[in-house]
Amino acid sequence: MRSVQPVQLSRCRSLDGIMLTSKVRERDLVGNRVPHEMTVAEARLEELSDRTVQEALRWFDDDSKESRRQRG
Repeated sequence: MRSVQPVQLSRCRSLDGIMLTSKVRERDLVGNRVPHEMTVAEARLEELSDRTVQEALRWFDDDSKESRRQRG
């Protein structure tokens, strides 16, 4: 899968121990774009993640308020 190489390499903290099994061609790196549907899916996942975090924070806030009411 040509488009995977740059992503995998970009996540490496170091190139120590990296061994490529085939020669990297210029076309594998230059002009190789992420498919539109993947960009859309990533944006949707980011939105869902943000909403999930906000909802979880509200739950914690609600639990904290309820706990204070029960003690008070």
